[in-house]
Amino acid sequence: MQIAIYKPHLLVVMIVLCSSTLSVFAFSDMYEPDNSPEKANAIFIGDITKEQHTLHQDGDEDWFLFEAKANDKDIHYTVAVTSVGEDIDVVVELYDADDIDKLLHTEGEYAPAGKTVSFPWAAKKDGFYYLKITDNPDTESVGCRDKIQYELLIYNEVAPEGTVKGNVIDAISGDKIYGAKMSSTCTGKYSVFSKKDGNYQLKFICPVGEDHEVTAIKAGYETAVFSLKSVEIATIKKDIQLLPSGKNIPPPELLILSESIYHNGDKLTVELPKIFDGYLDYYIGLQYPAPDDKLFIITKKTDELPAPYQGQLSKWESLGNIAIENMPITEDMPRGKYTLYLLRTPEGVDNPLDHLEELSVSSFEVK
Repeated sequence: MQIAIYKPHLLVVMIVLCSSTLSVFAFSDMYEPDNSPEKANAIFIGDITKEQHTLHQDGDEDWFLFEAKANDKDIHYTVAVTSVGEDIDVVVELYDADDIDKLLHTEGEYAPAGKTVSFPWAAKKDGFYYLKITDNPDTESVGCRDKIQYELLIYNEVAPEGTVKGNVIDAISGDKIYGAKMSSTCTGKYSVFSKKDGNYQLKFICPVGEDHEVTAIKAGYETAVFSLKSVEIATIKKDIQLLPSGKNIPPPELLILSESIYHNGDKLTVELPKIFDGYLDYYIGLQYPAPDDKLFIITKKTDELPAPYQGQLSKWESLGNIAIENMPITEDMPRGKYTLYLLRTPEGVDNPLDHLEELSVSSFEVK
């Protein structure tokens, strides 16, 4: 979980991270008891000491006290929940220390584990505020939970301001769309609208490496939601396709090959057909000829094959349409018929292999 506090010349970022590399069983942390405002742990700005906390049992509450400053420039504090452990669905609540019965904001009630949730908040006055961290009471506890810990850090570091920009396009006609509302989970209620030429530019502040969701809404179209990873490069280019309401996505198409037959020294390029990002997830596989039959899952543009498939089916994550670009055909590659798979599924399904009716299969030969 991350709490980011913005001041006129200072960004204070408080991060609560769940460490997926540590395995612990349900135990209370060394900062207990901290289950009430009176026993809250203080958050000190500039202290980068790692503190590991746990939500070790149903109903456990962790309270923290921090100081916020009001300002006259409408600069918001931003609260972002990231890297939540698999066994806890964290809920964050903010309270005014002078009026503990007044809940200022709640976030995370509907957030699944591992999803970034953020919201802007501006202090109305100088003073102290409480942060309360709990596990979602609607989450069913099953067996022994071991991924229940998180860390709370506070440090002075300016988070990079990123930009995602591109065009909003009608997925069927290809026409540019004017007036589509664009927002990100890293911008809270802030949003922008696409211009008459379909162009949009959305700024956000999000931790580098964290996933966040961008949503595009336009009357007469299905809402599109897609994930982006915040990168050190400030600008991400992304064209958005919106599907007209009542229209069906066209049937799946085959992957596009640069050639149908390849020889040693040739270069292989594989391109996705028109994709409907924001509505569908895509899975790309390449399989060696028999009897080898090795399967490779391609998740981003590459000029070499990744490690063979080991049972973890990962979706296409790249922003572009090129899956393989100029991969050399070498002597050690098996000769024969290679099979290409393109599976598309409704976005976010638990088991992509339940949707094999959306599988398209093509092939090429290496001689």
